[in-house]
Amino acid sequence: MSDDFLQGLSWEPANRASSLDAVFRYALAHVEDATSWYRQKVKWKRVGARSLRLGAVAAVSVAGILPILTQIFITDGKPRIDPAWASVALALAAAMYAFDRLLDCTSGWMRYIPTELRLRRLSTDFKLGWERERATWNGGPPGDDELKAMLGRAQQLVAQVDSIVEQETLAWIREFGAAVKQLEHSGRRDR
Repeated sequence: MSDDFLQGLSWEPANRASSLDAVFRYALAHVEDATSWYRQKVKWKRVGARSLRLGAVAAVSVAGILPILTQIFITDGKPRIDPAWASVALALAAAMYAFDRLLDCTSGWMRYIPTELRLRRLSTDFKLGWERERATWNGGPPGDDELKAMLGRAQQLVAQVDSIVEQETLAWIREFGAAVKQLEHSGRRDR
């Protein structure tokens, strides 16, 4: 819902209830849009995190068992499996770990879940609080004090949603910067 809806609102006593309904829908759409974004993105973060972490564990396991296998499977005094493959498996594990950090899969997954839960809780609290407030009107239009309280409630919800998204985004920026610095530092050590 765009901000254009604000132009059509009327705060005359006869129109207050319908104008507040529009504000309610706007505030709720704001939180639902953010919640939906996290719900959608968390799936891909989870798949990426699991794939990269399981791949890294498998590669480390292969790297650990390859030296043993090279000693077990010997033909004509030479190992049938070159022990250097253990190094390749370790490098693959390190690359998967680095990709997980750089692509923000595991960390993003762990940030998105509580963020989505906080947004859902905000939505539920807003809906219930809004209805609790409306129940005090006794079927009539809201007075000036009720009107201010309801508009304040909607404004607070929008501000809380924006704050939660901003906090999560700043956490991502810090984590991404740290991951890039760590990769750059690792690259300098290898030279």
